[in-house]
Amino acid sequence: MPGRHRNKQLLRTREWFTREDLRAWLAHSPGRSVISEQPQADERGRRLYVVMDWFAAYDSLADACADYVRLLTRGRYEPAWRRYQQTRDWRRLIQDIADAGYATAPNYAQRVMSVLDDRAVQALEAARAARRMGGSP
Repeated sequence: MPGRHRNKQLLRTREWFTREDLRAWLAHSPGRSVISEQPQADERGRRLYVVMDWFAAYDSLADACADYVRLLTRGRYEPAWRRYQQTRDWRRLIQDIADAGYATAPNYAQRVMSVLDDRAVQALEAARAARRMGGSP
């Protein structure tokens, strides 16, 4: 991340890595470090690590959201975004970006979907449909 964003910060986070993945991750960006490691590995040989990693720092929520949209609409996440544009299936979008490597957590997609309240999403989708039909929600 250093170099991609002008403002950055080193923050504590959790990541799942094999030992080989961890070595590559540490070598990729100076300043990264491991705080702790869980002794048990998952079925793919990955362990949960608490680490320090670089994250972008933004001047505003609007800047952060714009950067997130840029991330999802280019590069390795672009196919997921294109599919979403056709299907409007937000669950598939979350699964597709997870499958493309967005996060190391084995259950990333399920966790994100559980955080999103179905009723709130349905209300947003109903409002969008009403606007397309020329009405109001």
